[in-house]
Amino acid sequence: MRENVKKTIKQYFFPELYCIDYEKIGDMYGVRKSTLRSPLMEAVCSNDLRAAHFYVDIFKHRNLLEQSDPAMYNETPLVEAIFRKYNSMAFLLMKLGANPDNRANGTFSPLEAAICANNQEMVQALIPFAKINQPNIEGDHPLLFACLKGNMYAVEEILKRDASLVNKTNTAGLSPLMIAAHQGHENIVRILLGYNAKPNLMSQGKTAADFALANGYKKLAIKLRIVSIGHHYDPFSLVKVMSLKENSRS
Repeated sequence: MRENVKKTIKQYFFPELYCIDYEKIGDMYGVRKSTLRSPLMEAVCSNDLRAAHFYVDIFKHRNLLEQSDPAMYNETPLVEAIFRKYNSMAFLLMKLGANPDNRANGTFSPLEAAICANNQEMVQALIPFAKINQPNIEGDHPLLFACLKGNMYAVEEILKRDASLVNKTNTAGLSPLMIAAHQGHENIVRILLGYNAKPNLMSQGKTAADFALANGYKKLAIKLRIVSIGHHYDPFSLVKVMSLKENSRS
């Protein structure tokens, strides 16, 4: 059973999602967690569908489905099921009434959990109706996580639903383009630019090109600089991308 702590995009640890052992969490961060999980969370962690159904029926008055669990770093049962890729469990929890947008006291919404876990089945199931413009306390939202993880499907579907998110930054001032550039996801950079992402936006004195260069993606950085100065040369073939988009609408 995989047990890890999920970390969001941080201003001074930018941008990465990584996993560490629970045994190390206390020494590294001084975080203490409860050792007692709720009955429903126990059922989720063991992928026991019958037990999960039983506990939801028994503890309905306690709203067990929506409670964050201190023993699991305040994630909800649905988020934990999605992270573990227990998709039958996740669908059962939603059928029983779990809110597909509830992040409770945890870091991730169910859609963000699906993106970060590379759980494409749940991404496809959640993305048509999940709230895509509600950030967590650090301002991170699903498009940022999709750019971080290189999930082209999620990026395209989110922007189709709400193109205004293309330049929405988190509390550290990081835009989707900066994150995609830092990770070297050139295809996603192209998509974002096609939706009018601003290559001259700055965070901590750096543009998307600077973030790409800092992480070793020199060619991508050069292309972004060309775009940012408005040169007639089109390094990302954006004209072709936009023309295809227009043809698909007509």
